[in-house]
Amino acid sequence: MGLPISKVNLVLRTASASRTGFGTPLFQTMSMGTINRVTSYTGTVGVGETYATAHPAYLAAKGYMSSPVTVDKFKIGRVLASLVLTPQSVAEGVVYAFSITDGANTGLCTYTAANGDDAEDIVDNLLADIATFTDIAANVTETKVGTTTTATISLVATGDFAITGITNLAEEYTATETYEASLAAIRAEDDDFWFLSSDTRTAATQDILASAIQATSKSYFTASSDADSIAANYTVADTDIASVLKTNNYSRAACMWDEDVTAFPECRYVGVNAAFSPDERSVVWDGRELVGMSVAINALGNELTSSQQAALDSRNCSYVATTSVGPRILGGKMGSGEWIDNIRTQDTIIARVGEALDTLILNQAGGKLVGGPVGIALVDAAMVKALNPFLASDALESFTTDMTAATIDPATRELSNAQFEVVLKGAIVRVSVNGTAVNQEV
Repeated sequence: MGLPISKVNLVLRTASASRTGFGTPLFQTMSMGTINRVTSYTGTVGVGETYATAHPAYLAAKGYMSSPVTVDKFKIGRVLASLVLTPQSVAEGVVYAFSITDGANTGLCTYTAANGDDAEDIVDNLLADIATFTDIAANVTETKVGTTTTATISLVATGDFAITGITNLAEEYTATETYEASLAAIRAEDDDFWFLSSDTRTAATQDILASAIQATSKSYFTASSDADSIAANYTVADTDIASVLKTNNYSRAACMWDEDVTAFPECRYVGVNAAFSPDERSVVWDGRELVGMSVAINALGNELTSSQQAALDSRNCSYVATTSVGPRILGGKMGSGEWIDNIRTQDTIIARVGEALDTLILNQAGGKLVGGPVGIALVDAAMVKALNPFLASDALESFTTDMTAATIDPATRELSNAQFEVVLKGAIVRVSVNGTAVNQEV
């Protein structure tokens, strides 16, 4: 083989800005199951390895994954909390267990009840196990509360501490921080999500979370079983959470109503819609089937009356009702009355255009995005490329870009006054038809 005269190197300039997680939900819950604030999952199996099946995190995961077409991943965010463990079904041969960790070390605490044991015997043995793992125990204060049949274990983390695999012990959490502080800490660790839901059913806390999300480019989905929401049409004096969201004109908070919200039905609502990004497939949030959910019922056990449905409609609150094709969720609006799909489309457009422009600049490594008409034309082309998918997905009817006022500041090298305008493609969710019947002519 002869000596090469020429050498050819190929460098790929294909840097790409990360795509914001507009299809990613996050569920905020009181927990001691992880040390990190945020953990990402792709299904319920992984969640079940950390949380009991009755824990809100697992119930939310089931909701997210309930639809045949659903999200690729979801996240669980942690509210700092203390934990009380209570032995369940005390009987000979029953195994009580949990695993503890400080992130570096892991220990299994377990006890099999003997004949004649009571709750205190179980608690004493489990506390003794915790104490044997000295490195881990240094990060938690463990206390026996009560005696004989009423004994429980109280756990308060003082450092990095997590408890998983809880078996035959009932869990009761008490938040040791506000939900707003938890949300801030969650976002500081991982801000790549768009849908927020939470285990709280306290209207004041729901309002605080809705207010916090209103200042972001995210959305908050909650649920309520408040009987006041179906008692009469909305007034500004109403204090149920659906009314509060409307009164405060929150355009990034949505509420659904059901008589039973213990399984977090709002997560089913998010799961059935979140998989469809507006730049890939535009969907409305009205008329969808929430797999596994039956129609909402009132205190009499009957489907909501027309006046009760009207009361929810007046609050822009969604609910599941009987339609000609089965139970479907009706509503699809934020508290302010804006359609959920419009807000999501708006945010996705902003993100995709920004990502396209970031990518254009990043791919100039070893060169530069030139100024003048050529650079302005490249920016225009990047915007058009980012917006075109929204036409194909039926999110937009049309769009225009306008670079006539675009200017470049030589000192800051910033191009400003690049403009675009989009026309959202509307949708039909209700139809009114007028018919006429006449007699047959002889």
